[in-house]
Amino acid sequence: MKQSTVKRTEWQGREFNKETGKLEDVYKEVEYKVGDAATILYYSDRSPATIIEISEDGRTVKVQEDKATRIDTNGMSDCQDYEYERDPQGSVHTFKLNRRGDFTDNGKVDYGTKLGFGWREKYFDYSF
Repeated sequence: MKQSTVKRTEWQGREFNKETGKLEDVYKEVEYKVGDAATILYYSDRSPATIIEISEDGRTVKVQEDKATRIDTNGMSDCQDYEYERDPQGSVHTFKLNRRGDFTDNGKVDYGTKLGFGWREKYFDYSF
């Protein structure tokens, strides 16, 4: 049986604590499910995706790349705007939870392609 959600603790920002007089990090537990947005993070390049499967233990997530159509006229620029749509023929990628709490394509901590949850983004870095 496949699990339908994965829970992640995510940083939400900083708030001033009146009792201590210090800024403190604020974290929130967020739950993602099959069908939610994801972004494949290749160092500086990014590709939009959709979560298509979550393992029963929540430690493995499969995503399928979405179609991204560029809608700006900026050429080889850092300012890039895209429209996104599901692509049933898109490549499927598997990500595993590592000991730091990140999902990577190889389950390792120090290197590898990572997965971001909750947003779709396409970006091509023309400087490489």
